[in-house]
Amino acid sequence: MRLHLLGIPHTVTNNEYTACAYTAKVLKFGKMFTGQDGVEVFHYGHEDSDVCCDEHITVTTNDDLKKAYGNALTLPPRKHNPIITNICIVTLG
Repeated sequence: MRLHLLGIPHTVTNNEYTACAYTAKVLKFGKMFTGQDGVEVFHYGHEDSDVCCDEHITVTTNDDLKKAYGNALTLPPRKHNPIITNICIVTLG
């Protein structure tokens, strides 16, 4: 079974962003399923992510976050952000 784990667009999936409950859930999900017999975990997220998975696929960079959110990288966006959405659409195709 293949599990595709999507990182949260406004954070980096690592222990520095666990104040975001959704990012914490992504971290825990990867840890829970990676290494299970017959399970492959693919994480799609920021280039600096540090999550348990079989393969990490980079879909955002620090430059992307700075363009989308300015210097408030740890704050969730107030509305839909087309830059991050388009990157995800192209990557996931």
